Amino acid sequence: MAPAVRAAIRAAAAAAWPAECCGALVGVADNAGGTKVACALPASNEAEDTLHAFRMGPEAVRELEAAAAEQGAEVVGYYHSHPEGAGAAPSATDLEWALPGLIYVIAGAEGHELRAWRLREDRSGFDELTP
Repeated sequence: MAPAVRAAIRAAAAAAWPAECCGALVGVADNAGGTKVACALPASNEAEDTLHAFRMGPEAVRELEAAAAEQGAEVVGYYHSHPEGAGAAPSATDLEWALPGLIYVIAGAEGHELRAWRLREDRSGFDELTP
């Protein structure tokens, strides 16, 4: 990820604090199995308890996909924050809702820590990526 993408995610986490932020990672996958993230698009957190969870509804996801397509790209993953000091590692809820093949970037409290993950194909856990 470009420094500007990391900066945008950190800024979103800091601005949303103490609530969780969320959004999409937009980019392109290459033939070698790599992914280039070009930008981070914010989304509204629609969770009932935004201090402990995030949710993007179907309309928000469609809007993010359309915005990515307008850039000649696609949604290659999602980001969110863990503002309560849980760190930037995936939670049990993250594991439950994640989809294989996508990148998940998690920002720790106020965006200070930033780590990227990809769900294993067997859904047994995540492998850390270099953001």
